[in-house]
Amino acid sequence: TPLMRRLPKRGFTNYPFKKEIQIVNVGIISELKMEKIDVNTLIEMGIVKKAHLPVKILGGGEISNAVEVQADMFSATAIKKIESAGGKAIYL
Repeated sequence: TPLMRRLPKRGFTNYPFKKEIQIVNVGIISELKMEKIDVNTLIEMGIVKKAHLPVKILGGGEISNAVEVQADMFSATAIKKIESAGGKAIYL
């Protein structure tokens, strides 16, 4: 058998230090049709499952209504889209 099959597999694993983040796109927020959205609202709507994990808003989709969004993290495109629609991106 070849040498590579005889040797044990070894390598790097970052699993114990992995950072889990819950992701929500801007397009989903615009579908909610609310003026103020925070993590608790997202949990009630069933968009985000876990209250103890941080929430990051990403810039996927389009937003047209002015929304005040509170979250742990935002991408640069998400902030740009929220503010161009007349809303606010507030860090927790």
